[in-house]
Amino acid sequence: MENQKNHKKYIPTSIITSSENPNCWGRILEINQNQCLIMSNFEIRIEKILSLSFEMDNTEFKNLRCRVKKITRDSDGYFYYDTILVDSLQRSDMRQKILQILTK
Repeated sequence: MENQKNHKKYIPTSIITSSENPNCWGRILEINQNQCLIMSNFEIRIEKILSLSFEMDNTEFKNLRCRVKKITRDSDGYFYYDTILVDSLQRSDMRQKILQILTK
């Protein structure tokens, strides 16, 4: 996925990196059943497992588990995280929900 600084559409998301850390936040810029691109001003290390919660088209997604695979940082200090979904059941559920949203 390609990071683009000036996205006009995004999905606000809560990001949990561990039980000890408070929630971080970010924006999902691209998403599909296998991966998503997240922008945030919080620094997260590569290979970290994240838990994302967000709403997309009135459908709530809770604790979607993904792993950070690539990190880039723009000139304003925002981090872009290429992530992959790590749970096969969640990937299947995400695929079904995306298809439902697209066929509305």
